[in-house]
This record gives sequence, structure tokens and C-alpha cells, in this order.
Amino acid sequence: MATSALAFVVFATVIASYAGLIPLGHWQDEYLRFRLLELQSGNLASHFAGLLAWSPRPLSEFLIVGYGKLVLASRQQFIGPALAISWAVLAFSLLGTPILLSRGTPQSASARNRVLLAMSMFCLFLLCHPVSEMFYWPMAALAYVTCIAAIAALFWLLVLHSNESDTLRWIGAIAMTVAATAAEAGAIFVMAFCGMAILAEAIVVRQGTPLRPRLLWLALPLLVAACVVVSVYRGRVSMAQELLGDPAVAHHVLPVISKASLIFVGEMIAVDGREISIHSLSLGLVIKGLFFAGVFGTVGLRSGLSSPSQKRALAILSLACFVTSFVMICASLYQFGSSCCERHKTFRLCLDLLAFASAAALMAIVTGPGGGRTRRAGSGALFIGCLLASVLLAGYETAPKIVHDYRSYPAVLDGIAQNWKNGMSPGDALILRQWQGGVIGGPLRRDDTYTLENSDWWILSVMQFFKKKSVTFVTEDH
Repeated sequence: MATSALAFVVFATVIASYAGLIPLGHWQDEYLRFRLLELQSGNLASHFAGLLAWSPRPLSEFLIVGYGKLVLASRQQFIGPALAISWAVLAFSLLGTPILLSRGTPQSASARNRVLLAMSMFCLFLLCHPVSEMFYWPMAALAYVTCIAAIAALFWLLVLHSNESDTLRWIGAIAMTVAATAAEAGAIFVMAFCGMAILAEAIVVRQGTPLRPRLLWLALPLLVAACVVVSVYRGRVSMAQELLGDPAVAHHVLPVISKASLIFVGEMIAVDGREISIHSLSLGLVIKGLFFAGVFGTVGLRSGLSSPSQKRALAILSLACFVTSFVMICASLYQFGSSCCERHKTFRLCLDLLAFASAAALMAIVTGPGGGRTRRAGSGALFIGCLLASVLLAGYETAPKIVHDYRSYPAVLDGIAQNWKNGMSPGDALILRQWQGGVIGGPLRRDDTYTLENSDWWILSVMQFFKKKSVTFVTEDH
């Protein structure tokens, strides 16, 4: 009980520390997107049509346009509320879903262990790798945090239940549809998961069980995901206008696969996908190994029998997460010639954690009660201790960045408010304060004055949004 109490306090502190930085979030592409939305305010159909040809993710685009309309109508940024919505969805998915789904089922771990497992996963989503884009940039959060939340809900659905119930199948179908329409990466995941699941169901047909009902819940999200992926390929990919890296790699299949394989293995093991070093690889191996052991143990503290379909589904879920990570790297290299961007790497690291968790849960179900083995009394504390150790190790690496951001909290919060006030004030010149954050932080530009003639597209979008003719960036040291 003492180990569980300590783990709860540590996990809650980590999550609260990161959530407390939500008001310090930032804008990136919002300046351009919301300016275009303002110019096309009388023709939303045209606006959506153009966006969907470039970024065909209807759910997140709907949320972003709604956010933009609110900003334009109120002349307020609402960064905190926009991010808080995404965080709340993730918190409900990770913490609320297992509690709701475990009611009345004998296949779940104890309520305490479920909550601690979910909290540790939330912590590791945040710790030890960059999160400023995916978790503190509204446009990215509305897409990628929503997407990972939907996949996490599917994880809990398959851990706590088999997919024998029609109701649970359709809950899973809804979760996958949300993932597919929130982000292109979610559509890739849904295609991988549903494709493999349909193949497995077609091969393993149970005697006297009609195949059609068991495939329909997979076919519908698969169709939605396929539409998204085809639209991306026919639109953005076919334009081939975003070369950012090596031209010898971009749009060359074999170099893409070769380079992607090395990046994929490094990210799967390393604690931070940006730095594939001995330190990052060894620390990642320890942290993810402890997490795997913790998931194995806490899921294994259960009673009851599992079905073959549950085991297949968990194996497919783990494999689909890894496949999605690899395809994302390939897609980035093919389109850009480099493995960009920060939010994509963060999303892949979250996917890898879900893949490890799914594999550990599968192993626990196979070897647990009904699989030939039982857990010894007192082993619960050991496995909760593994989850705690993984979070403490990851937190030790990140703690100085959190401390830095809280020390500069008042100054950064004042700077955000002052930047918006300067932008909304009359005049042709704009002064924007910027700072180097630890966890938080947006794009940094060289301190200088930029005009309409000497600006890149992002600086130009800032000027156009605020209707200015020049902008001066000033970096502050907090």
C-alpha cells in the first residue's frame, strides 16, 4: 500500500506540473491559418475544401476552424482553454476509460492498479522527450493529442475486454474513427490495425460464428482511414513541394526505407528520439524495460479467462503501433527528405509506449490465471515499483527543465499577454518578445527587425495576422 501511495503522489505531481504549464502554450501556424480563415469568412466551404486537399483530417480541422472562429470573434488567443480541452480528452481516455470499462468484469486488475498504470503512461507520454509542439501548441494538440487519446482508449478496451460484444466492438470502431479523422498518423494506424485484424479474423474463423458481424466494426473505420490516406497521397504528397532535407532521399523509396529503419530502431529504444546516443539508448532501455515489467505485472494481477480473440487483438495492436511509427518515418523522409517534425517524433514515442504496453499486457494475459501461472502475494507492490522507477528515472532527466519554466512563469505569462496586446494595438510596427523554454517554447527567430520584403513565410504570417508592416523579435533571458 505504501508503494502505491508513493506512486500515486509522484505520478500526480508529474502530471500536475506539466498541466500547470498549459497557460504558457504558444502559437505557430495559427497566424497563417486564422488569417486565411478571416479572409475567407464568407466562404467556409471553400476554406474547408482547400484544407482537406492539403490536410484531410476532418475532425481536427473542424476543431481548429472552430477555435479560429472563436479567436477572431473575441480577439483573444484562448491558448489555455484550447490546450485544456485536448489534455482533458487524453486524461479521460487514459484514466476514465479503464474505470468505466472495468465495471462488472472479472478480467481487470484492481481499480488502484489500473489508475496507477494509466497515470504512469500519462507521465511517460510527457517525460524525457520534447513536448512543446504536441502538448503546448493548440493546432497540434487538437490533432495529435486527440489521436493518441483515441488509440489509448482502444488499448484499454482490448486489455479489459475481449472484442466479443457488439457494443464494445462499436466503441472500438468509434475510437478508431476518431483517430483516423484527427490526424493522418491516426489514419495510418487504423489501416494497419484493421487490415491485420480483418486478415486474422478471416484466417481464424470460429465454427458456427458468422464472419460478417465481426468484420463490420473493422471495415467502417478502415474505409474512413483509407479515404484520408488516399486524399493525402493525391493532394499533398503528389505535389512534392516540401523538400526540407536530403534530395537524394526524398521521393526515393529504397533510401527512405534504409534510413527509416535505423531511425525507427533508435527511437524505439532511445528515451529521446532527437538524440540517438549511448546515454539515450541505455536510459531508454532501462525506462521502457521497467515500464514493460510494470504493465506486465499490473495487468497480470487479475482473475478470469481471456479469449483467443483478445490475445490476437492485443498482438495486432502492438504491431500496428510499431508499424505506424515506421510508416510515419518513411512518409516524412519521402515527403521532406528528413525526419521532421518535433510533434511527429513525440507522437511516435507515445505510440511506441502503447506498443510496449500492449505487448506486456498480452504476455500477462497469456501467462496469468488461465494461462498456467499465478502471481505471488505481494508481487503487486513490486510491479507498481517498476512503474514508479520508470517515471522517477525519466523525471530525473526532465526536472531541471520544469524548474526553469516555473521560475520564469510570471515573466513568460506577462510576455504572452504583452505580445497579444502589442499585436492588437494600432500602428504598423510590432515588437514580439520570445524566450527559450525548458519544456514550453515556440519558434525562435534571430533578434532583428523584419519587414514584408525580408521575411520568411512564418514571420510574414505574423505580420499579416496582426496587420503590421514590420515585426521586431526580442529574446529575453529568464
